[in-house]
Amino acid sequence: MKHIKCSRVFLGLLMGLLAQIGFAQSDFFSSVRPEAVVVVKETTMGSDIVNITYQGGNFPQHAINDMLGRLGKALGNEARNLTIEVDGPVTKATFAVNGLVVQGKPRINIAALAVALAFCEHPIKQFSVFFADLSADIDTPNQWFPKNNTWKMEGVSMKSPKGLDYRVQVFTANPNEIYMPDSNTLTHDSGKPESGGRSSIFILLGIVVGAIAIGLLVYSALLRPRPRGR
Repeated sequence: MKHIKCSRVFLGLLMGLLAQIGFAQSDFFSSVRPEAVVVVKETTMGSDIVNITYQGGNFPQHAINDMLGRLGKALGNEARNLTIEVDGPVTKATFAVNGLVVQGKPRINIAALAVALAFCEHPIKQFSVFFADLSADIDTPNQWFPKNNTWKMEGVSMKSPKGLDYRVQVFTANPNEIYMPDSNTLTHDSGKPESGGRSSIFILLGIVVGAIAIGLLVYSALLRPRPRGR
């Protein structure tokens, strides 16, 4: 009995270690220049709180509505509680939706985000997406480099702030070609992961992600129903 328990513990540790080893940075990760920063925070209420920060100038509200409509269609449910903040060239959209973080394979639905951002009325072809407080496991996708080069994504595991940080780039003009298999897949060898330090753009993105993650905690707290006074 003890042998079985030890084997299970060893297997669990091994799977966790393999998941962490798999989350390594390749040349693709550092080549992406995000046009938008997306932060996803899973809540205890079952919803995912999403913040999309666009820094390329005016991002009209009708384009945001179109983006959310495409995301809702891809996920099978509507986005809700949308708030929009505009500060000069920076536009921030925050909303709640279900289905970006799930229990199963793949654990996170990056393909839905890629369809929504890359094919809305104001297309965003390159972006980063940070899943706050998530850790890599055997069901977490690491890389997806299809041979037909329709789109690519790659993630790294971060300790501070804790979460999974992805870079996504869409090349195809057909949204039906945006998909991801049901398990960790790497169909194209992108070379050995880089071990050097990150450039200033990634340091800046880390600061932005950290600030947004704090903001999402406040946002999710405001969504919680308050007890009625007597």
